[in-house]
Amino acid sequence: MTDNQKEQIAKLREGGLGYGEIAVRTGLTKENVRYYCKTHDLAGQKSFIQPVDGDTQHCRFCGKPIVSKVGRRRLYCSEECRRSWWKAHPESSKPREEAIHTITCKCCGKVFTTWGQHNRVYCSHACYIKSRFGEKR
Repeated sequence: MTDNQKEQIAKLREGGLGYGEIAVRTGLTKENVRYYCKTHDLAGQKSFIQPVDGDTQHCRFCGKPIVSKVGRRRLYCSEECRRSWWKAHPESSKPREEAIHTITCKCCGKVFTTWGQHNRVYCSHACYIKSRFGEKR
C-alpha cells in the first residue's frame, strides 16, 4: 500500500464512505481497507464518521463532548440528557397522520382518538371494567 493510497483512504473515510466503496476507488481489497482503517482509528460505522446535523462530537442537549467512537453515532452524552432533550422538544415526536385513529368506545359510545392502537375498543380503563364486570351495586 502506497502513501498516496493511505492518504486517499483517510480522506474518503472521513468523507463518510464505506470500506467497499473505498476499495473500488483505491484499487485495494475491501479487507486491506478495513484493516488499515481499524489500525489507524478510522473504523466504525460510516454513519458515525459522516457528519450529520452539523456537530456530532457534542451532546445535543448539554453540549458536553461525547467520548465513544465505536458503533452507532451518539447524539447524547447520557440517558438523562436524552430524556431531557425529548421533554424539552415535544414537537419533535409528533405522530404521523396515518397513526392517529378515531374510535367509538364500545361501552359509553364516546368518540376518542388514539395514537398507534387501531384495535383499541374502550376509551378508558373504567369503561373496560364496566363492560367486563358490569356496574357496581
